[in-house]
Amino acid sequence: MAISIDDVAMNVQVSIVIPTRNRPLLTRRAIASACSQENVHLQVVVVDDGSTDDTAGVLAELSAEIACLVVIRQTNSGASMARNRGVAESKGHFVVFLDSDDELLPGAIEALVNAATRERASVVSSAAEIVDDAGAIVEEKRPRDLGPVYENQVGLFLAGTFLVRRDVFDAVGGFDPACPSSQHKDLALRLVPYCVREDKKMSSISATTVRVHAHSGVHLRSSLNTLLAGRIHALTTHEEQLQKSPRHYSHYCETAAVYAAKLGQFATARRLFRNAIRSYPKKIHTYMRLAAAHVPLLRSILWKE
Repeated sequence: MAISIDDVAMNVQVSIVIPTRNRPLLTRRAIASACSQENVHLQVVVVDDGSTDDTAGVLAELSAEIACLVVIRQTNSGASMARNRGVAESKGHFVVFLDSDDELLPGAIEALVNAATRERASVVSSAAEIVDDAGAIVEEKRPRDLGPVYENQVGLFLAGTFLVRRDVFDAVGGFDPACPSSQHKDLALRLVPYCVREDKKMSSISATTVRVHAHSGVHLRSSLNTLLAGRIHALTTHEEQLQKSPRHYSHYCETAAVYAAKLGQFATARRLFRNAIRSYPKKIHTYMRLAAAHVPLLRSILWKE
C-alpha cells in the first residue's frame, strides 16, 4: 500500500544509513551521534563493507546494546553498494546518509523531518561544518543555488546534509556502484533533475546537521587516482547535464586535468585542458596550464602528487 506524506507526518520513521570499513572507533562515534537523535522514530543501519579488523566485533557489541541499530555485514563491494544495501534493508519512509568518520549534530534529524513534513518535500538539504583534527571549524557549507547543472535548485549534497524520501531514492536507482568518488554529487546529478521533472518538491533549511571531519587519515578525498576516476566518470556519465553550464563543465574538465597532471598522466591532462577551453574559453590560466603540460620542466614545478 502506498504511503502518503500525511501518513509520514503522523508516524515518521527515518533510516540513517552508515557504510563502514575498518573504522571501529570512528564508526562508534558516528553511531552514537545517530542514535542520540531525539523526537523522531528512527532506525540506524550500519553496513560493514568487509572489514578485516575488529570492526565486526565492535558492531556486534553495539547492536546487542542499542535497539534501533541494525548491522549488516557484506563482502567488500564499495561504499555505494554498501549504502544501497543499507537502504534495501531499511524501513524508513525517509533516508539520511552518514559517513562513518563524520557525526550528526543534536537535533539534525528532527530539523530535516520537520522541514520535509511541513513543506511536503521529497528532498531537504541542510548545512555542514568542516572540522580539522583538533575539532576546530575550518569551513562551513550551506545550501545554495546550484545553477543550471542542478536545474537552478537550492541544495547541498554531502553525507549528513540531506534527507530523501525512500521511494524517490529508489526511483533514481540509488548510488551508482561504478562511481568511484563524489558519489553524493553523482546521486544529486540524477536526483535533482528527477525531482524537477516529476514535480517532487525540494527544500532547504539553514540548520547545520553534520560535522565533517577533514582528518589526516586515508579516505576517498585523499586519493588522486580515485578523485580522477570520479571526475572522468562524471564527465562520461553526466556530460549532457554538466554541459547545461559551460563554465561548470569546464571546471570539471580542468579539475580532472590537474589530477591527471599530478599523477604524471600528461596526455590525459592535455586532452582535458583542451576540453575545458572548448567549453569555456574565457579562463586565461587554463591556456597557461595547457601550455605547461607540454613542458617537462614546468610540469615538474607545477604538479606534484
